[in-house]
Amino acid sequence: MLLEKNEYYDEIFENVDISQKSLSSKTFENCKFIKSDFSETDFQKCKFCDCVFDSCNLSMSKIKNCSFNGVEFVESK
Repeated sequence: MLLEKNEYYDEIFENVDISQKSLSSKTFENCKFIKSDFSETDFQKCKFCDCVFDSCNLSMSKIKNCSFNGVEFVESK
């Protein structure tokens, strides 16, 4: 699943696999990511506000010019 839109509000993403891909200029507000794989993902200019990463893999992710406000990581790498 590739995230096509630039803005996401109040959405739940489950079993998303974006490993080794790029996400640029995306906004996520009040979203929940469950059992998703972001390993080696390249995040650029993304905004995460009041989001939850539950059982996600963010190992070796590259995070450049991103903001995280009120973000919770639950049992995530």
